[in-house]
Amino acid sequence: MMTADVFSVDEFKEKFIEIAEFKIPTGAVLSLLKRATNKYQLLEKQPHGIYKIQRDRVKSSNFSTLRDAEQRRYNGLVQKFVNYCKSQHFVDLE
Repeated sequence: MMTADVFSVDEFKEKFIEIAEFKIPTGAVLSLLKRATNKYQLLEKQPHGIYKIQRDRVKSSNFSTLRDAEQRRYNGLVQKFVNYCKSQHFVDLE
């Protein structure tokens, strides 16, 4: 599972669920992959729904800065969702 520099959409979805701990629709996955491919040039789309990580671009970009900023945004979103569930639906997710 995503141990090499190439991966499929399904492998990406599995890894996303493992890391983020929630599922997202395939359309959202494709949007994320498209952004990483076109906007940031961190991936190269191959035939048959396969993507190749551009390791040289990852190393030379400000990837770690972007990753850290996105991680903070994600953590904030998760906390807002947890708070919403607790205050509006009396469901404690923590």
